[in-house]
Amino acid sequence: MEVENVLKELDLSDTGTEIYLELLRNGETTASGVAKRSDVERRRAYDVMNSLKEKGLVSYRDEENRRVYNAVSPKRLEDMIEDRRRDLEELEGMLDDAMPQLMKQFN
Repeated sequence: MEVENVLKELDLSDTGTEIYLELLRNGETTASGVAKRSDVERRRAYDVMNSLKEKGLVSYRDEENRRVYNAVSPKRLEDMIEDRRRDLEELEGMLDDAMPQLMKQFN
């Protein structure tokens, strides 16, 4: 499977995938720098990088009145899968608890 497809399976948008890969390849930069290299509108680059930060895939630091972004290690993707696995196990437990009631309604 291609890298882009893996990232999309982890709920990254097309633009999120493009920007994350851009940061991995080229290192830290500003939103303007990412926007130029990725051919993404600067405002959209800010929004996407904030989304990537919420997912734990991007970090930033403020430097001389500008925000400099950097990709977090791809190992974080493994953590995302583990988080998803835990969420699914919790959901499975909730479904197990609800199943008798659901089955009563089914019959």
